[in-house]
Amino acid sequence: MAGFQQQAQGAWRGVQSRLSGFPPAARIAIIGGSAFIALCLVCAMCGGIISALGGGGKTTTAQQQNTAAPGGPTATAKPPTETPKPKTYQTVQHLTGSGNKTTQTFHIQNGDQIVWKTDGKSSANLFIADLYRNGDTYGNDAPYISVANVANQKSGGDTSTVQAGDADVYLWVEALSVNWTVDISRLQ
Repeated sequence: MAGFQQQAQGAWRGVQSRLSGFPPAARIAIIGGSAFIALCLVCAMCGGIISALGGGGKTTTAQQQNTAAPGGPTATAKPPTETPKPKTYQTVQHLTGSGNKTTQTFHIQNGDQIVWKTDGKSSANLFIADLYRNGDTYGNDAPYISVANVANQKSGGDTSTVQAGDADVYLWVEALSVNWTVDISRLQ
């Protein structure tokens, strides 16, 4: 250890003698700049050693593609995934009429929208529409969902959202002097 210390002290004295002709500010700049360059070289060498040992971090897709064994499968970059389209309400059941009607059974889901519209032939008209569970009957059972109950309106309409849950239902309509539509729409 003593030999190394003597060598270092000798080297330092050599640097001091070479710098003695420079003003103090220039000597500090030369020593500081040299130290900075030495530090950069040490860091670059350490980074290269770490990379060579396999600890260099993640590889890029191009590097991954070039590391496959000759004749073997190669990795390919995945195409960017498309942004999913926003869901919109789509009509799943379209019912129309101009008088009384009882429809076939169909399925509704929680969150479906019920959209009804009327076009009255005169101001004296009636439109009552209810959804009944399959097996329930008008007059004996309460409606599963009351859709509309309007009278004496030239035209009208409304939208409501099913919040009663999924069910198999049928539409019962009583209508007088009115054309009507009922659409069941689902978010898809």
